[in-house]
Amino acid sequence: MNNTGQQIVGIVKNPRHHAIQGPYSVNVFCLGGSGGLSSETGGFADASGNLPGGGTSGFTVDLYGPACRQFLVGASGFDMKALDG
Repeated sequence: MNNTGQQIVGIVKNPRHHAIQGPYSVNVFCLGGSGGLSSETGGFADASGNLPGGGTSGFTVDLYGPACRQFLVGASGFDMKALDG
C-alpha cells in the first residue's frame, strides 16, 4: 500500500479458495500518535463483479482532514458460499 498524503492506494486480495461477490468496500482507519483512532474514511475496490479465490483488485481511497501517517485498511465483499449449510 502507498500513502500519497492525499490517498491510500493499494491492492486487496480474496483470501478464500472460492469466488466472492462485489461490491467490495475498503475502509481506511487513521491512527494517532498514541495508536488511537483519529479518523476513518472509505471507498470501493476497482473490481465490481466476482473476485475468484486468491484474486486481487486495486483500490484508491481519498483522504480528508489531517495527515494519516499510520493506518489500517480493511475490505469486505459478499461470500455467498458461507450461506450454504
